[in-house]
Amino acid sequence: MELPAVPLPARLVCARLGGEPFGPPLRLVVALDVSLSSLRALPAAAPGLDAFAVWLGGELRDDDELAVVDFAETARVRLEPAPVGRPFALPAPLGPELGHTASTLDALTGPVGALCVVDRDTVLVVLSTGELTGLPDHNSGGDADHLALIGLRAVRMPAFHRSGLGRVPGWDPPHGPAPRVYDGRDAEDVALALGASLAALTGRPLVVR
Repeated sequence: MELPAVPLPARLVCARLGGEPFGPPLRLVVALDVSLSSLRALPAAAPGLDAFAVWLGGELRDDDELAVVDFAETARVRLEPAPVGRPFALPAPLGPELGHTASTLDALTGPVGALCVVDRDTVLVVLSTGELTGLPDHNSGGDADHLALIGLRAVRMPAFHRSGLGRVPGWDPPHGPAPRVYDGRDAEDVALALGASLAALTGRPLVVR
């Protein structure tokens, strides 16, 4: 008998990760699309990421890590891997120096690939409208090839209102797609999208605190 889906909490601050952490230390990489189109459609992405980073410290193991990469036509690491058990502040998002007319996932290959190390379980969450080039070719199984090439275990892209593509079906992990579409104009909803993505990537449910 299939169990019914558990509704998400309304706000991330009211949620926690259920279960117990397992496996090697986690390195969570969040890639933020800073192209003009994404910034206009998802104006709350940066403050939502800030709120998520604060919440994260109480939910993962002290030696699990968060890294942040900003991207558009090019990409740059904004936050080098930082243990979530220690206080840290996110630097301000990078701006037009990364290009602003388009976004491509290909730009992430070098910076994100350099963050993948053998002794950590490295996963990626992409915050974007989904209007990207360089997406995997799902018909040929290119998604798995693309992930394997840079050493990532899995990628999530939450679906947002006002997005052109949102969720990339071939990149949903075995836990299934995001159960809802998030509002990129609401920082609390962006933070919740990140929390739900983390829950799916770690196999730990996001439950009411």
